[in-house]
Amino acid sequence: MGEKEKFRRLTQVLTEFGKGNFDVRADLDSSDDVFNTMLAGLNMLGEELRFYKEQLEAKGRLLQDTIKNIGEIVYSLQLPEGQGMASYDFVSPRISQLLGYTEEQVMADAGIWRRAIHPDDKEIFDAAHRQLKDGREVVCEYRVKKHKDPGYLWLEDSMWPRAGKNGSITVAFGCARDITKQKAEATEREKLIRELGNKFNELMQFSYIVSHNLRSPVATILASCGLMDMELNAEEQQEARDCILKAAQNMDALLKDLNVILSAKSMINEQYESFSVNTMTSDILQALDKEITNARTTIHTDITPRAEYVNTIKGYVQSCLYNLISNAIKYRHPTRPLELSIKIWQEYQAVYFEVADNGIGIDLEKHGNKIFGLYQRFNDRVDGKGLGLHMTKVQVEALGGTITVKSQPGKGSTFTFTIRQ
Repeated sequence: MGEKEKFRRLTQVLTEFGKGNFDVRADLDSSDDVFNTMLAGLNMLGEELRFYKEQLEAKGRLLQDTIKNIGEIVYSLQLPEGQGMASYDFVSPRISQLLGYTEEQVMADAGIWRRAIHPDDKEIFDAAHRQLKDGREVVCEYRVKKHKDPGYLWLEDSMWPRAGKNGSITVAFGCARDITKQKAEATEREKLIRELGNKFNELMQFSYIVSHNLRSPVATILASCGLMDMELNAEEQQEARDCILKAAQNMDALLKDLNVILSAKSMINEQYESFSVNTMTSDILQALDKEITNARTTIHTDITPRAEYVNTIKGYVQSCLYNLISNAIKYRHPTRPLELSIKIWQEYQAVYFEVADNGIGIDLEKHGNKIFGLYQRFNDRVDGKGLGLHMTKVQVEALGGTITVKSQPGKGSTFTFTIRQ
């Protein structure tokens, strides 16, 4: 296969990737040239992107499988005139399964139900009864404590008023169903929707990079190949070859970056292990000892005993902490010594890692929505690709955690990430 044919296949694959079609693959031969290397890289990238796309589609299907078939408490109410409390004429036995009270107990003491309602939700319940007396149908949600159980469950209570012979509302019928599971599913669904949105945005970002960031080197290669067909002297031919090589190297670097990011999203073959956070932090500081000394750095380290040992993917945590400390050194203030604070602590089932500095800071009003984006850089004083913070975010999220930043220009930055235990 000639170079022109390989180039044609290269541009064809890139075009399809830009359209979101990650099933196309390029044929390879046994030669060991730049084009063959790039085609092989694109094939690998296509496999990763297709897998990523399938995962997004699978999570989308999961959101459509919510089950909402839960039993109900059926009851009837006598509504007194004035401000008196309603009494129950009938309560179905289902109440004993949901709340732990028998129907006889509730009918004998109507206040049991209201006393079991969460203090923050009592007004919702009372407002519903007032609306019943005004002749309006009501659907409300509130939390109820189970008898002899410290936990609360969510009820969806639907009520319908009925007028008496004189036209006043004296009776109401209702049914209350346990929606605790639905509440949890709604929370999980919202979480999945946010995650799907994030994954979709990332996929679009990858597609944009593939279709746009590769456009410049492709255009350079095309132009240089066109020059190769012209009568050029030896120096001009060498310049054209150099342009093609440089463009190919840029494409190769971009593909490697994308492959690193996609690989970080997959936890296949990664092993959880228990390790010392103190030791890991000391190793990172030792590895950066020269940079720390040159920056005249004062370091404050505070690792609580509960956070001394964690069980997770050590390489990911080490990479995240290293990136944040390294960034603090890189983006230190030019006129004052660097003060670096490293705090690590545990709350409930999460371990918090905080790296704070007194460096040049970041304008979050201007850059806040881009700070963890791919190839985003906010200061040209320091060399870099704009890949570190994005990779940190990817690895933190792979561990089920989150990362946040607080910063003020000229005053410094504080990055905090969590991992689940």
